[in-house]
Amino acid sequence: MRQIILAILSLFLIPNEVAARPSQKIINQCMKATDFQGCVNVMTDKSGTESEKKITVDIDMIRTTGNSCPKGWGYIGGGYCRDVICASDYYNHSDLGGKGWGCSANVLGGRGGLQWDGEAVRSTVDKGCPMEEPEVGRNNSCENGLTEAEINDGKRNDYHQIGLDLYNASDYKGSIEAYTKYIEVSPKSSYAFYNRALSKAQIGDNIGYCNDMKMAAKLGDEDAPELIKKYC
Repeated sequence: MRQIILAILSLFLIPNEVAARPSQKIINQCMKATDFQGCVNVMTDKSGTESEKKITVDIDMIRTTGNSCPKGWGYIGGGYCRDVICASDYYNHSDLGGKGWGCSANVLGGRGGLQWDGEAVRSTVDKGCPMEEPEVGRNNSCENGLTEAEINDGKRNDYHQIGLDLYNASDYKGSIEAYTKYIEVSPKSSYAFYNRALSKAQIGDNIGYCNDMKMAAKLGDEDAPELIKKYC
């Protein structure tokens, strides 16, 4: 921090004919960088050598458009994200179809369409994903180039593990939420309905238990019919 302060002071103290002061915007941006002076050099394109022009990870994070959106939001380009919702329309926006988003069944028995909603927010940097822009309609750059099936496989694995961990931790409501998300991604999974039924039984929701267990049986679970006879 002391080095950054000294570097900032030097920008103001050096005569104008020797070094012109960068804009306040550049100063504010470079406050976040490890190498403040190096950042100023890059942002003002006044580096004297090739080594000085090398952009560090910190500086790259400042200049990048970002590679990740908040959960439930999709990338719209130019470093911005928008909320993805299930609207009453029965079609998907061309930016969103086939990119791992899902809609639950609506009250009329059909499925809503994926649409953009709300105002845009800035994307952020997720070090766990490639340092590149997400494709339009993706949640992050980790999903770039993946088919919807590949994305959903990853989500199913995540929700299964979360649901199982929460069940074992006696957080049955949390487990129900996880398996509900699993079902949104894979509505024909007898396994998800079966496990959600078990979680509902733990909180005394017998109706919910029976409904989910009957759906599990309908989808082919071999153990569900016996449990329905016994408890429903």
